[in-house]
Amino acid sequence: MAQAIELPTTLEAAHALIAELSEHVAELRADNAKLKHELDQHARRLFGKKSEKLDAAQLELAYAALNAASADETDAADEIEVPAHKRKRKGHGRTRFSEDLPRERRVIEPDSTTCGCCGQAMAQIGEETSEQLDYMPATCRVIETVRPKYACGSCKDGVHVALAPQGPIPKGKATAATLAHVAVAKYVDHLPLVRQTSILRRAGVTLSKQTLGGWVRQVSDLVERIERAQWDSILASRVLRADETPVKVLVEGKKQAHRAYLWAYLGDRDEVAFDFSMGRKGEAPLAALATFTHGVLLADGYAGYNEVVSQRPDVSRAGCWAHARRYFFEAKKTASSRALPILALIRQLYAVESEIQEATTTPRQRAGLASVLRASKSRAILDEIKALLNRDVARVLPKSPIGKAIGYALGQWTELTRFAENGEIPIDNNATERALRAVAVGRNNWTFCGSEAGGAWAARLYGLLGTCRLQGKNPFAWLSDVLGRVRDHPPGRMDELTPRLWTPATT
Repeated sequence: MAQAIELPTTLEAAHALIAELSEHVAELRADNAKLKHELDQHARRLFGKKSEKLDAAQLELAYAALNAASADETDAADEIEVPAHKRKRKGHGRTRFSEDLPRERRVIEPDSTTCGCCGQAMAQIGEETSEQLDYMPATCRVIETVRPKYACGSCKDGVHVALAPQGPIPKGKATAATLAHVAVAKYVDHLPLVRQTSILRRAGVTLSKQTLGGWVRQVSDLVERIERAQWDSILASRVLRADETPVKVLVEGKKQAHRAYLWAYLGDRDEVAFDFSMGRKGEAPLAALATFTHGVLLADGYAGYNEVVSQRPDVSRAGCWAHARRYFFEAKKTASSRALPILALIRQLYAVESEIQEATTTPRQRAGLASVLRASKSRAILDEIKALLNRDVARVLPKSPIGKAIGYALGQWTELTRFAENGEIPIDNNATERALRAVAVGRNNWTFCGSEAGGAWAARLYGLLGTCRLQGKNPFAWLSDVLGRVRDHPPGRMDELTPRLWTPATT
């Protein structure tokens, strides 16, 4: 039962009580709005659309209303035009199958090739061709290698037999193609090892999950030197993008899985490497980027990346506008009049980036045009965003959704505007988030890493196989080829086997 409030006996005491209760009600309302906002965001992430797209007309109206309210620019609302940032869609037509696919030609002759009028044999004047895609389930086979033994019946000088062929794993029973299939199925197609054992069993092969896990470990060991060469290439980038995502790891002696992290580092040559750590402290990126110098580190506002910049005077930091925009998107429901104009201006920033993307074909062209257009267009938009942020920062509660959005943007302003100074810097870190998507999808299936060592194996293979996707290379073709070559490849030329520089063996 609630404790009764002692009623005041004087007018002054009544006024004091009213003021105290009013302040308490305001605090409760603020807490309630905060909790409701957090509940709405959790519900949207769980059950709603993941897309953060907004109607261009809605943003145009909000931006026009903002300008119409300005005493200096009474006619600005009639001049506002917010570019509609629309994605070009490819046309839909009949599917043409790749000419590289194996083809089986089947010719169907008419019932008769004799003319029904005159009885003469008809001549072929052409043909009608149609295509159907046929699927053949994956099959397994056993390669039985026979090495005849020879001996001389006279001199008895011993037995002669050919040397046994060496596979990727010494004395192993899996070919390079089998090893590549298991690794690609897990880290590209997101199939846990236990599910792979069921699929193999349907093909007549019984293997344990432990056997497949041992193969994954040995594949990771085999490509370690290739990954090291790729790391060297990534750390030589002028602009390096970074992001991280949590994964669960089983720790011996503990019942509950440990929260560890996979860190993605994307270089400016479309190569990605992953690093694994048992925690999220700044020591992880500091160690991974030990040789990264004279460049720009693009990341979100997480403070763990600060140590890299603070200890490297030649490394600067750039911010991600996609992260900044997300805060305003989440605040639009509770503070639409302040959030929507900012979202409209951010849309204009991205319209400039689309103009750059559509007008260029090479990274060098993009960097050159970006330097020009960002200076002439993006800089003015950034100044307008900054003016709105400075105007509203004192008018909102710091812990409210819009307050957090404004605080994040102002706290990261130097980093967020760095892309306007350098045409090589992307406006956001979405490419790294796309690289991390493979981990996000995969962990829904495999749930956790079996050990700390397993996390390191996963990081190595996620990086190399993810680079295959970025480079447009077939991950199975790449891995099955390099597994058969890496042992004999010159150590000083290991970069030739990285997905970016790889060419298939000719023999």
